[in-house]
Amino acid sequence: MRDLVARKSDPDMAITDVVGYLLIGGIVDKGTVQQKVKTLSQTRIFVRTYNDLLEMVKRSHREFLQRYDELRMAADADRSVPVK
Repeated sequence: MRDLVARKSDPDMAITDVVGYLLIGGIVDKGTVQQKVKTLSQTRIFVRTYNDLLEMVKRSHREFLQRYDELRMAADADRSVPVK
């Protein structure tokens, strides 16, 4: 990705900062693995599990999620009322 960014021909369209997440199912707690994670983070590629990412999203969108839950509960309550 960084290589592609560096080869952009239009300087106005060039991206100067690329940040990424490497999603993993789990991580082995070994020194070599931890060193690789550290090296990746220094290049702004962050290793995260799906659950880590989900928690980050939940924290940053808590207000939205609270309102969504309120609306969903109201809709569920409306559906449970018998139609006459």
